[in-house]
Amino acid sequence: MIRFDVELKVDGQRVSPDQWADALSRKVTQAAFQKVRSKVEGVRCPDHGSTPSFSEDQAAGNQESVTFACCCEKLKKAALEALKK
Repeated sequence: MIRFDVELKVDGQRVSPDQWADALSRKVTQAAFQKVRSKVEGVRCPDHGSTPSFSEDQAAGNQESVTFACCCEKLKKAALEALKK
């Protein structure tokens, strides 16, 4: 019989086998949120000069979402267009 040890790391942090799936899921979610932020953070309101503000929420059942608030409909429309690119 061959025995070997496996060391699992996510973002350089050691995780146990029973925590690995959750840690990996968090990493994937963080990457997705960062992609959304990077697409929208450069958008500015043509009237007010403001940018969208972000909020990350965790709902029941480990569902996570990111929302952004805009000063007006023009900024909301510009942010949604940026997400399509």
